[in-house]
Amino acid sequence: MNIQDDRQFELHVIKTVEMGEDGYSLTFVDGWCFWMPGSKLEPQPEMQVKLYGKGTGYPIRGMVVNGETIFYRTEEEQQIQFEQERREDEEKRRDEYKKNREDYDKRIHKLPELFQKRIHDFRMATPGWGEGYEKYELFVCEQAMTIANALKTVDRIQPFHDLDFEEQKKIVHELDDGHSGNTFGAACYMARVWMENPALIPMVHGALCPLVGCKDYGCFCSRNKENAECETSTSAISA
Repeated sequence: MNIQDDRQFELHVIKTVEMGEDGYSLTFVDGWCFWMPGSKLEPQPEMQVKLYGKGTGYPIRGMVVNGETIFYRTEEEQQIQFEQERREDEEKRRDEYKKNREDYDKRIHKLPELFQKRIHDFRMATPGWGEGYEKYELFVCEQAMTIANALKTVDRIQPFHDLDFEEQKKIVHELDDGHSGNTFGAACYMARVWMENPALIPMVHGALCPLVGCKDYGCFCSRNKENAECETSTSAISA
């Protein structure tokens, strides 16, 4: 199939254009935004844009602005590119993990034994877990202990969780600046579990389970022979 025969596209009309270093940020009349790589064509408001692909949630594999093709890939070419990028990403993550593994091991050994078991169980359950998820999980575990050591009692976790970051830093000085909403919520929850019933730490949902699912993450519930529910959940903090 060539671009002339391809009917898998959506039409948009440019509302505003903002120039960047290597392209343009386009806002469409319908509210969608899209990045246009640099080309000979300088986009203008009211120009028509064709975006090729399956629609919302799928990759954009082609872009035509005012009749000029900015880039285009068939579905087959898009799949080939996706697989190539996936392999390159996996190789990059493997190299990064290999380089940092010694440091990760040292950090893990500084954690209480139940946290060490937690990470060891994840490593053993899922091939490639270390390359994909260990850095994230280790960060959450370290921050959980930082929060628990600073707050000391369970009843302080929810009020602390609800403060703005500036106030949180006054209470937990070693709270990391790089938290996302997910890492912070997971760390607060794990801190609570540690103070209430530390034996459950290896069974708490993986920090990234809300995003990738328990099975792919190798969560306790997915590796339990009876497929039992995980003992605890990182999805919410409640007093």
